[in-house]
Amino acid sequence: LEDRQGHIWIATGSGLSRWDGRELVTYYLHDGLAYGSVRVLAEDPHGDLIVGTDGGVNRVRNGKFVKDPALDLVGSERVWAILPRQDGSLWLGTRGGGLLHIKDGKLTRITSRHGLLSDHIYQLLEGPDGRLWMSGPAGVSAAAFADLEAVVAGRSPSVPVAPFGVAEGMGSSQMNGGIQPAGWRMSNGELWFPSVKGLVQIDPRRSPSSVPSTVFIESILVNDREMPLADEIRIPPGRGRLEIHYTACDLLAPERVTFRFMLEGFDNGWLPASFRRTAYYTNLPPGTYRFRVARLDAAAPHSVSEASLALVWEPRFYETKWFYAAFGLLLAALAWGGFRLYARQTRQRYQALLDERVRLAREMHDTVIQGCVGISTLLEAASGLPPAENGGKEALLERARLQARVTLEEARQAVWDLRHVSHGQSLDATLRDYAARLSAERGVPVDVSAEGDLGPLGARAERNLLLVAREAMRNALTHADPSRVWVRLSAAKDTIRLEVGDDGKGFDLAHSEAAENGHYGIAGMRERMEQLGGSLEILTAPGSGTRVVACAPRQNGFLDPISEASHE
Repeated sequence: LEDRQGHIWIATGSGLSRWDGRELVTYYLHDGLAYGSVRVLAEDPHGDLIVGTDGGVNRVRNGKFVKDPALDLVGSERVWAILPRQDGSLWLGTRGGGLLHIKDGKLTRITSRHGLLSDHIYQLLEGPDGRLWMSGPAGVSAAAFADLEAVVAGRSPSVPVAPFGVAEGMGSSQMNGGIQPAGWRMSNGELWFPSVKGLVQIDPRRSPSSVPSTVFIESILVNDREMPLADEIRIPPGRGRLEIHYTACDLLAPERVTFRFMLEGFDNGWLPASFRRTAYYTNLPPGTYRFRVARLDAAAPHSVSEASLALVWEPRFYETKWFYAAFGLLLAALAWGGFRLYARQTRQRYQALLDERVRLAREMHDTVIQGCVGISTLLEAASGLPPAENGGKEALLERARLQARVTLEEARQAVWDLRHVSHGQSLDATLRDYAARLSAERGVPVDVSAEGDLGPLGARAERNLLLVAREAMRNALTHADPSRVWVRLSAAKDTIRLEVGDDGKGFDLAHSEAAENGHYGIAGMRERMEQLGGSLEILTAPGSGTRVVACAPRQNGFLDPISEASHE
């Protein structure tokens, strides 16, 4: 190669030599040469020498090897052809590595997977028709620079390539290479290539006649089972493997037929198939698709043969739109029902808190406050008596003392109720604690027994039963003068039964209810049991003791929640 300075560069199998007219200088590996066997030399637009070897590429500037990071990306590829272009790009043909493009420090590789006839390239020539001409063991081929640059930029997955071989009149498709020049462009634009059967002359301005063969779909297989061909193929539900076989006949040059295909509704664009005649898909979701396959012919890029068919992959019942809609409605209904349940429970809890506040306020008013008012009235009456009436003062003060003791006892009962009813202790255990305290205070034994499985009763039900039992025990110890008091709890499938009895003096029930003054609290006990949907019965007579029997219904092991809520 003679460079623009008049130096002669000689590529050899053992180094690179330069003759400047007076002296021959040879460069070896220790001088920076990538590999000893030099295959091709080319001068770029800036006057630098590009050296292709069997182990990489070098750049030589003013007789010295210079480091080029972009060329270092080539690595140890066997570079047999070099084409520098005016736009600053560099095209390299390799032995087995396809076509390399270098520009702006970036390297891109284009291979037979993108549509090239072969990954072995012997020569690169720029034709007068704006195409890159390549020779190799499969013949001569041409590709438009615009199509190649589209692959480099990622805008296209493949490049249309026009093949030239025996079908176009060549004696052989096997070209010679490895020793340059393996092709030459004449001044008139003609291209010459050496082949195993002599020189091949190609005029790029004269396109060979090409009639594209028709492409058609041969068969379609779903899970290795062939489906009958039709304009629309319906595939039964179920995921699996889809194979579509297609072909195109070209009796003159079958080796130059390449394809591309696309499954509309799944693929984002055309997929290069090169020479492959089968498309594979797995686990396609249900839906409607259209498969398209086209035969590529770079010699006649505007004359493309294409075939297509419609595919309908039917869904399983739980993949249909109506199922999704029904499932969505079910979820919405569940969410709405859950929200309604949560809102109702929240309202019930809030109402229970309000009821508890009202109850506490009522009990404080009826017990502690009323007791304090009574004490205050008695003290004021005593202070208003003249000094001479000491007997009257003492009587009033004694009544005030008794009232204070009763009021204190009622306050203690209210505190005890809050502590024991609210802390999750079982009803029978709470009654035993209360009975033990009363027995210790009054000196009268109080026995508590329980039969059956009480189970969960609910806070309101437990409180009402406890307060009925407490009231009955207090009445017995205060008014009946008993020697023994007993409390029996029994649980059946449908009812809870509470009995409080004593062996005291009894009383006239009819007279007591007619003259109810609050000391016995019979009306209050009945009201509490009615809130549970139950009943209260008092069995007594003068001189025969008293039994208070309270019964409340239960449903599925619980006290009826509807009965509780209806009274809240």
